[in-house]
Amino acid sequence: MRKYIPKNIPLALASGVNDENIVSFQPYVDRILVATSITERTKDFGGQEYLVPDKVSKLVFLAHV
Repeated sequence: MRKYIPKNIPLALASGVNDENIVSFQPYVDRILVATSITERTKDFGGQEYLVPDKVSKLVFLAHV
């Protein structure tokens, strides 16, 4: 897809990114949107999702390696 999109238009990936595959996607995209791989769901309060700081930190570290 990247070769068909003008270089001044950012390409984002918004699904399936986690700490095991982020490095392999980075050469092909300009932005990465992440949710499920850095959150957990509560068992009470209606199953709300919350960010897990250790998962966020690890993904941010890998994104900047």
